[in-house]
Amino acid sequence: MLQLQFYEEYAKDHDVLFNADKSKCIISRPRGVARGGNPNHAICFSISGNVIENVESWLHLGYVIINNASDKLDVLNRRGSFVGR
Repeated sequence: MLQLQFYEEYAKDHDVLFNADKSKCIISRPRGVARGGNPNHAICFSISGNVIENVESWLHLGYVIINNASDKLDVLNRRGSFVGR
């Protein structure tokens, strides 16, 4: 059973509603592995009947997470924030 299916069953049993709009899916690959086309369109997850958006990067708890495991966007974000102060 997929973990998302487990959560859906839990939600039904306990009257919990998950908000797919607050969830994001980032598909990453190990460094050096070429990706053919856009892998974000090949995989689709959903919870409670709502699709979870696929993104290439996302700001989570103040840290920019990116699908290629690079810190470049986070460093740029923090540098811009520092310079702005």
